[in-house]
Amino acid sequence: MASQRQPPTLPPWLDDEEHRPQLDALNAALREWRQGDVFTVEGLLAVDPTLSLVHDPTAAASRVVNCDAPQIVLVSQTCDAILPAVERPLVQICPVVTLEGNQARLARRSESPRYVAVPDLGDDQFADLDDVHTVEKSCLRHFPRTPGVLGTPAQRRFGFAVGRKFSRFPFPDDVHQVLRPFAQSVASKYDRETSAEGQVFHRTVALRVAPDDPNWVRRPISFDVLVLVDEDWARTPTENDDEPDAPPSLRNWASVPDRAPAVIAQKLVEYYNGSPTDEEISWLWNMLCDAWTRGASAAARNVPGVEAVAFQPLHIDELKYRQLQASDLLDLDYLSEE
Repeated sequence: MASQRQPPTLPPWLDDEEHRPQLDALNAALREWRQGDVFTVEGLLAVDPTLSLVHDPTAAASRVVNCDAPQIVLVSQTCDAILPAVERPLVQICPVVTLEGNQARLARRSESPRYVAVPDLGDDQFADLDDVHTVEKSCLRHFPRTPGVLGTPAQRRFGFAVGRKFSRFPFPDDVHQVLRPFAQSVASKYDRETSAEGQVFHRTVALRVAPDDPNWVRRPISFDVLVLVDEDWARTPTENDDEPDAPPSLRNWASVPDRAPAVIAQKLVEYYNGSPTDEEISWLWNMLCDAWTRGASAAARNVPGVEAVAFQPLHIDELKYRQLQASDLLDLDYLSEE
């Protein structure tokens, strides 16, 4: 028979009538806290010696967290933040920083996992996840609190972005070598308005890497890069399908072999600006992924640990749970760096 969970007990220095009203007030306030909340602080976050659940008051006063930023953001999950302090006395916080220019653009499109947008503070305000601190909840009780992330969709995106910083998969070095030219190409074109390839890449939702060995041990290894898009026509033929013929409007153009990604992307942009059929767009997406595959395959020839690589477009609704489990999210920000 499972033992019953024992309720948490107060430390002896708080287990008296003097401190219970303060704890009750703190716990009532905690019920309103949410991940992404912003506190306006005063440079130092000191352990509250009168209400510390972790440190004896004789030593608590000397424990401080230096905080240069005037505002900090709560990055702990809401389900932990709202628990009574005696059950979960600690939370994680980080400073809010202002970003400008290209650095802000990278962060806004989630290409820099260090920074997470705090949208309700302004489009140049970000949580700096490289500077996370653990503090007692009681440290924050006297500081003004404002929501930094309003609405369930925005809160979901914020929570995902925070988790992504600490859950990125460490792809092997030989995979980095193969994919780095692709990542550098994307990074150089993503923000260029004149780049068709950059415009097309804006339509992707995510990239996931699926190896033929889920443990990444076997060498040489093969892997697919799933290019997830939120458009119904981005579908690849199944194993039982014959290779489809190009639609009539593209038949002559598609007969030229091995077109460059930029050329195919330009054709995609032209069709987007017109009235394309699903078949036309689907065909061009598959051509573009084939071109990316050729580039990565060329890089793989110089990497003994990689046997084959293939890019595949896939609609997000077609991503099966088994595929999700057997693949890992690919972040391009660090891949694009030498």
